[in-house]
Amino acid sequence: GGKTYSAVVELLRRIYTDVANLEQLIADGKAKHSVGNGPNRVPSLLYWIVSPIHELGLPSWRWFLECCPPELIEYQREHPRRVWLRPNVLVEWKSADTPELLVGASVRGMLLDEACRIKAQTWVGSLRGRLADTQGYAVFATSPTGGRMSWVYQQFVAKSGEPEIENVSWTTAENPHIPASEIESARRSL
Repeated sequence: GGKTYSAVVELLRRIYTDVANLEQLIADGKAKHSVGNGPNRVPSLLYWIVSPIHELGLPSWRWFLECCPPELIEYQREHPRRVWLRPNVLVEWKSADTPELLVGASVRGMLLDEACRIKAQTWVGSLRGRLADTQGYAVFATSPTGGRMSWVYQQFVAKSGEPEIENVSWTTAENPHIPASEIESARRSL
């Protein structure tokens, strides 16, 4: 596992915390009572996992299903990718390639995978607003594409000392799943 795995684990940790505090979130207006029955009901809590294009959502889908305890999964569907968790929690996979479709929902939390590959305007104009009424949060998983000029670096990494921003980063060499011999081989090829 790498950055996507770690981000999925973090999102799941936050979902568990939200579920444990669901009644208080409802009382505070950050969640709502579920309405209806079946897979088309209105969830108490809604989460999005957003990738630049649909195909790049597959790794997060696989990690989510691997990491989520099976007893929490009520229903899953691959087309479109969505998972209902007990009690009344919906996780949907979205693509950022059509930002005008990323509107109209109150999202408690989201994961932006390969965030540097998502256009800055998609975050500002579509995604960030989905978190406003729930006072939700976003987890960004990305490689340093664009370096210090990327919108993710300028909006978040450079501001990592601010109270609402937590920045976690590591190098490829710190990933325990990548052998040192592979890292050395990559260095020699650069």
